[in-house]
Amino acid sequence: MAAEVDQIVLDAADSYGDFITENFGTRTLSFSSGPGQFKFGLLSGPAAPFDLIEVFSEPQFDISGKMVGEQDFYRIQLTLRGDGITLRDGHETRTLDHITDFRQKTFRSVRFEPNSLAYVLQVPRVQIERTVGKYLGRDVPSPILFETDLRADNPPVTAWTGLIKTYAETWRSGLFTASPLAASHFQQLVLHGLVTAQPHSLSPLLTAQPATLMTEAVKRAARFCEDHAHEPISVTDLAIAARTSVRALQKGFRAQFGLSPLGYLRRVRLARVHEDLVAIRQGRATGSVTEVALRWGFVHLSRFAQFYREAYREAPSATVGLSGKRHRGAARIGYPPADRAR
Repeated sequence: MAAEVDQIVLDAADSYGDFITENFGTRTLSFSSGPGQFKFGLLSGPAAPFDLIEVFSEPQFDISGKMVGEQDFYRIQLTLRGDGITLRDGHETRTLDHITDFRQKTFRSVRFEPNSLAYVLQVPRVQIERTVGKYLGRDVPSPILFETDLRADNPPVTAWTGLIKTYAETWRSGLFTASPLAASHFQQLVLHGLVTAQPHSLSPLLTAQPATLMTEAVKRAARFCEDHAHEPISVTDLAIAARTSVRALQKGFRAQFGLSPLGYLRRVRLARVHEDLVAIRQGRATGSVTEVALRWGFVHLSRFAQFYREAYREAPSATVGLSGKRHRGAARIGYPPADRAR
């Protein structure tokens, strides 16, 4: 079922200005146009890390002025139909595809031609900083300043703008409503694509950190294992979650944990089994060894018992019959605490 688009229709430039001020912060901008309608359609859900808005302008439409106040987001405009003029620092260009950093209190005077159509992507600054921080493995210490023009002669930028159009089409199809997990993966792809395709002040650090990038991929896969240990998971699922190839992921896990990705998943599951069996012994839960093993994805019980004995130096049934004290085998072989995996 196709997704229903929340649409707002305005019939004057003043109404458009009021709408912008009310929804996107305090501005000293002026709006002028001839007669006609403006239409806005929101193409992202409330849980999305950004807003994607489809903007249609029936009349010629002018915006001018400067920003005031603290606007902690980036605004990216992608032209779908029509043309226009942007003016900044006395220079005119015939493109509307650009990034505005509202915290820098800059704005381009813009003239839209009649019947123009565009996507406007508004990304909170914190989302961009988190995304770049994942690549660097640390918090971003300084503001991220993007080049303002989205250049059509830059292949990664062209691919990224195509990604935005695909995102909008997929959202309209209703797939993201049916699968929030798919929506979340696609949204992260949009953010990561932006910080790697469009040049910015920290781009040199990203290209100089291949080892860190692999570490981040392994961390993403490890978190996926911990969050979805009760679900059927293949190595391909882990590679998709980590946004890398199966071969690269296997190499990264071997380097960091001395295990294959599925070996790490098994270690996570064994730890969850151990926790549940101890809870049963302490009277905090009920169930049998078989029920617990199946709950955490172990369908071959004889192999499960072997893996468990290797990890905890005792049979699962022995854990149920012992006190809840942590065993020395668990401390040595059990999967690492979350902060180490992350």
